[in-house]
Amino acid sequence: MIRHIPAPDNDKPHVYLEVGPETGVVTDLFIKKLGANDTLHVVEIEENFYNYMKEKFKGDPRVIVHHKDITEWSLQDEAGHDVQFDAIATGIPLNNLPNKSILKSILAAYERLIKPGKEITSVEYVLTGTIGQLFRGKEFQELYKEKCDFYRKYASEPSAIVWSNFPLPARVHRLIFPKNEKEKTA
Repeated sequence: MIRHIPAPDNDKPHVYLEVGPETGVVTDLFIKKLGANDTLHVVEIEENFYNYMKEKFKGDPRVIVHHKDITEWSLQDEAGHDVQFDAIATGIPLNNLPNKSILKSILAAYERLIKPGKEITSVEYVLTGTIGQLFRGKEFQELYKEKCDFYRKYASEPSAIVWSNFPLPARVHRLIFPKNEKEKTA
């Protein structure tokens, strides 16, 4: 998920975001790629995971853990402008969301929070879409289509499957967001 994170640049610090880290497996890898002046903001909605992450990374000033809903969260700089991130990594299980409305709110947050021309890497378990289509009905079909349309719109390459992921193989999506309005409509 983090192989495309740019190398540290002491002249230009990067600001990153991880959404839904749970116990921080990806966070640990992310931190290894951070430069001394880079910052990783971690947003976790579940209180137990938030508390765990807050304790786990309390000694690293480059990691800031937030207990928030990503659909309502934003970060402002010193001038009061919304911060956009150099890269976002997320493990939110989009196929497990209860409805399309919540999905659309999360996808809109991703579009709002990523810098133009930068990347979001999203991971989800393989087969969750197939299982959902078999057992969850029409509402899931609509949710799944919305997610797939979003991925197709921004995909930078075909998704990759990590077969060694435990307990289930994972599908990794790389999404690049357009640099300008012309690219968005193309």
